[in-house]
Amino acid sequence: MIAKLQKTAIFLALSAAMSMTYANDNGTELENTLENEMEISTSLDNDFSYEEEYSVEVEVEAEFDPELESLANASTHDVQKNLDNEVDTEVSYEADVEESVTDIEGNAGVNVAAGVFNQQANNVAIASLDDAEDAAVRATTAFEQLNEDNEIDTDYSAMDADVEESVEDIEGNVGLNVAAGIGNQQKNDLAIAVADEGVLASASSTGFQMNADNEVDSDSGWWGSATSASLSDSVNDIEGNVGVNLAAGIGNQQVNTLSIARAGD
Repeated sequence: MIAKLQKTAIFLALSAAMSMTYANDNGTELENTLENEMEISTSLDNDFSYEEEYSVEVEVEAEFDPELESLANASTHDVQKNLDNEVDTEVSYEADVEESVTDIEGNAGVNVAAGVFNQQANNVAIASLDDAEDAAVRATTAFEQLNEDNEIDTDYSAMDADVEESVEDIEGNVGLNVAAGIGNQQKNDLAIAVADEGVLASASSTGFQMNADNEVDSDSGWWGSATSASLSDSVNDIEGNVGVNLAAGIGNQQVNTLSIARAGD
């Protein structure tokens, strides 16, 4: 006799649908539709077979009347996954940023990691239209972070992440990720779409984070395990956008997203 256990998670609550329609006096029509859908399914049989199926679908659709002149589209869509990993460590991890990421004009992405299976990303998408009449602009960000079925043993390990006197005097965009530990996921997403003569602007962000069926053994004796994350004298004098993710430990998930769409002067 074979017993079967199946579990399915469908993140319909995180699906997003949006529709906007524009019509001007001369009969020109513009329709903008954004549709996002993400699905995860996992099945487990106890007849010594294991099967996993991961399906992620992000669909972005834009429709506009061909009488319109142009469309500016900026989008970032990506995935971070840690699946079926086994880690046994007694090593300490430390990630530090000191007196760094200063006097920035423009865009900067910085990733600092110490440990195992840490995932970090900084994504920027920019679309711009000049002197385009009757234009549409759209900016979208979509993400997935998944930690599942990982086995981690961290006896006697310390994990420290520190940022000191950093990310200062910024004019523009900065994404900073600092992680110390195991299986941490961090990302910064920025999407900007601009049209000086635009008639429709649409901006959206969507995504999900999931930690499931992970096993962590942190039996470190009477001393215990030490994890710390600190931010001091940092993120000052900012003009623009800054995303900072700071994590120490196991399986932390962090995201900063920003979507900007501007039509018209």
